[in-house]
Amino acid sequence: MSNPSSSPQQPPPPIPRVTGAAITHPGRVRSSNEDALYFGTLHAGLTLTEPLLRELPAGEPWMLLVADGMGGHLAGERASREVADALSATSPFTPPAVDTALRDSNRSLITAGQNDPSCRGMGATVAGLACGPEGLFAFSVGDARVYRRQDEFLTQISRDDSVAEVLVAAGHISREDLRPNSLHALTQSIGGRTHYADIRPHLYPLRLTAPTRFLLCTDGLTDTLTLDEIELILNSSREPKTAVDRLFLCTMKGGAKDNITIIVADVGDDSMSVSTRESADEATPVSGARGSAEPWRPASLPERPSSARPPATPAPPTGGVNDDGDDDVDAAPDTEPGEHPHQPGFGED
Repeated sequence: MSNPSSSPQQPPPPIPRVTGAAITHPGRVRSSNEDALYFGTLHAGLTLTEPLLRELPAGEPWMLLVADGMGGHLAGERASREVADALSATSPFTPPAVDTALRDSNRSLITAGQNDPSCRGMGATVAGLACGPEGLFAFSVGDARVYRRQDEFLTQISRDDSVAEVLVAAGHISREDLRPNSLHALTQSIGGRTHYADIRPHLYPLRLTAPTRFLLCTDGLTDTLTLDEIELILNSSREPKTAVDRLFLCTMKGGAKDNITIIVADVGDDSMSVSTRESADEATPVSGARGSAEPWRPASLPERPSSARPPATPAPPTGGVNDDGDDDVDAAPDTEPGEHPHQPGFGED
């Protein structure tokens, strides 16, 4: 006889289809690309000048992620690749499994740095979106980001582990502004330390009931374009490829001092709508400024660079857990001179 107090087991939530585009590039200043992305396949340390197109079918578990390496050219590229590899190999794609993979990656990178002086301080930041037997969720460690577009507004789902985020929470700086160069230091990363310290990955359960667009990116994008500029581009681009291409071109036009990695993914179909269920760990979603003046719109799109950015040597590191590589823990954050120029917006494509 069955137990009347027991409730029937809920069927697993449906896994939606994903279509999107992605790009990763060293930028105009960095001599190499320490970023990695995973969108069905892994792409690490590359120089892409055209967006990749991807489609993941409904019903099959999937993961998207961007990772930003730290520790210098070889070490940073290795760190982002290893983190992306470990996460993409997770089975099943569930929040507990991803949490374990992130913590294991943290220990692995720190141990590798202790055993190999050339990898000392090697680390990475990561942000991703995954869907498996427990449904859709986002995850992050560091200052790579996941955004959701809803009602033509862009909302940051992920929570930055950075000095800037601490000051935003205290009300000392505005979230809509570009992050000052002096506040790039991280409060948490995967690895990035010479001695072991545990991390607390951020996990953000999501519930899909309608199609929605997500943006995943490393800080090469968000340290160059404001939230309102990114929002304008996403709202004026019907196709993910167009959105990625425009975001990339505007970042390059803005100076692209860091590596650039961008994924724009459309999740779900026309029978769905989206809402977010915050976990206890999740920060308050971060939105763009509302009621602001219409952004400046140029007469035409910027021209695509005919070749890769001119080679240049990054500024020497000053220490601190930050994402430009060659640095250590608990020292001053790095600084990079230069102003942020105006960025173009767009009409409908």
